Parts: sequence; structure tokens; C-alpha cells
Amino acid sequence: MPLSKTNAEDFLSYLTSLGMLETNVSLLYHAIAEKTVDPNAKRHLLKISQGSAEHSKLLKGVANFVKIPDQVSAPNQVKKAEAMERTDKLRVNVQALERISGIEFSQLFEELISLENTLSEEYMTLTEVSLPRTIQEMVSGMSNDEVQHQQVLRTVKFILSPNKAERRENTPVVKFTNPDNWRG
Repeated sequence: MPLSKTNAEDFLSYLTSLGMLETNVSLLYHAIAEKTVDPNAKRHLLKISQGSAEHSKLLKGVANFVKIPDQVSAPNQVKKAEAMERTDKLRVNVQALERISGIEFSQLFEELISLENTLSEEYMTLTEVSLPRTIQEMVSGMSNDEVQHQQVLRTVKFILSPNKAERRENTPVVKFTNPDNWRG
């Protein structure tokens, strides 16, 4: 993603809007979690929601308290704007669902992976910007979190997988006879 020279105010606006995107992503995952039928999958989705909410707070904090050089390179905002639009659309679709099980999650999965990938790319682009070291490390950590979110999504997909449900249904039931006689 090409970087262009911009003024500090535009760069801070970029950070603020990236924080707003993370807020929307957090709300999306929370909405998905609330409608997810499996409690274990729900817990994983809420973890992503909390991570995104934390990213939003960090970005807003950086935008409010860090001095940005007068001229700084800024990432292209097109992907971020598209991600915001996709997030809003997904949230509307999720709210229309009564519940989310394997089939519904499978339909959301690729969009969610793509969204997490976009966020990771945004943060990796920010690591190319000349910012204080602590902010560089924070942004790099946030990029790693997005990659970890993708792995969590894969776990949720497995948890909600119809094949897993079939395996659970086909597991043999063992009945024990005379357990009182086991004591030797």
C-alpha cells in the first residue's frame, strides 16, 4: 500500500477513523457472539470483540496524546473505507439472523477473515511510518493480534462445523453394567 506525505492533522484523522473501524468490528463480533449457539464459539468471538475494542481505545489514545510530525507519510485510506462499509453491511446481515450455527457462520467466515486481513495490512503499513518506537511496537502488536484473530475464527469455524456435530452425534454410547462390582 503506497504511503503519501500528509500533514499531522490528516494523519491523526486517519488514526481516529481506524479506531472507529475497530469499534465497528468490535460491535460486529459482539453481535455475532450474541447469536452464536455454541457457548465455546461465543467465548472466542467475544475475545475478538474485546481485542478490537482495545485496539480502538489505543488508536484513539495515540490520536489524542501523541505529537505527530508536521509532515508524515500516511497510508492510503481506500481499503480502510471499504472495510468500514463491509463491516456495516455484515452487522446489518448478522442482526437479521435469528441465530448463528455452523452454516450461518460458514457464510460469514470468508468476510471476517478478509476483514481481519485488511486490519492487519493497515497496521503493517503503519509500521512503515516514522513514529515513536513505543507506537511502532504497539501497532506491530495490533497487526499480530489481527493474525491471531484469523486463527481464532478458524477455531470457531471448526467448533461450529456441521461435520463436528455429526461426529458428536455418531459417537458410540457406552453403558456400564454392574459398576458396583468394579471394586475388587
